[in-house]
Amino acid sequence: MTTKNLKNNTELLDFIKQYEKLTNKCDFDLLIPFIDENAIYWFSNGTYYGIKEIRKVVEETWKNIKNEIYTISNIQWLIATKNEGVYI
Repeated sequence: MTTKNLKNNTELLDFIKQYEKLTNKCDFDLLIPFIDENAIYWFSNGTYYGIKEIRKVVEETWKNIKNEIYTISNIQWLIATKNEGVYI
């Protein structure tokens, strides 16, 4: 686990804010540059592996929950390096 202070890391926070903003456009193609092809997503209804499964569950969520404003808050970084990040 990375132990450096991540609270003030503006590059990571800017990345998350941009991801949050694009998620609210409900166009998964805009999110692809932000998600590794082997990423793992935890949702309330399950765990999804890889970009194909993630696309499917995100797009289903957008269809089922209309006009939702997606926000990210209370970020707790588990790992943050130059090339990867894991937060809950």
